[in-house]
Amino acid sequence: ASTRSAVEDKANTVKSNHKIIVDFVNNEINKCDKGNDNSITIWGDSCKDNWSSSKVINHINSNLKLNNPYLNKVMERIRKRDICKYQIKKGRAGTREIVSHITKGNSIALMIDQRVREGEKIPFFNKPATTTTIPAQLVKKYQCDVVPIYIERYKFNFFKMYVSEPIKINKSSSIIFYPLILFLSAFIIKTFEFH
Repeated sequence: ASTRSAVEDKANTVKSNHKIIVDFVNNEINKCDKGNDNSITIWGDSCKDNWSSSKVINHINSNLKLNNPYLNKVMERIRKRDICKYQIKKGRAGTREIVSHITKGNSIALMIDQRVREGEKIPFFNKPATTTTIPAQLVKKYQCDVVPIYIERYKFNFFKMYVSEPIKINKSSSIIFYPLILFLSAFIIKTFEFH
């Protein structure tokens, strides 16, 4: 059975998703009200005509970052079964688990393109972006090698994975994470150049 706090978390997630969707639709309504007769919505319907609910839903599903509290557990089971049995959660407990794996000589994979609440603001495409410093801290303390891996979807269920040589990083530097962000930026630019 779920605990009360787990139920409250799910309810808050559903409320948050609802607010995101309502705000999104209201913004489109306001944009159309201010536009001219030729204005179109972000999903491609004319502002002055009836809107297709399927287009709206498809746009929301593809572009809005909504959390699904019911899907998370299913996805975690699939990841553990098919990808890696160790799925490390965010937060302090997760950081301790990462350190435990490193000290045992295991490799770990960290996604550096995730949105984070805490971190350092560093330039990302000339805009300040809150960036996790955990990879930099691990490199500095444990002298880890950093092997960038970039995964790109190129068809519906097909992906390309690029595994690079380890990045040469001055492990005594205070700006260790800059090479990681530069690497990510370069791959994003490369992806757009070929599409």
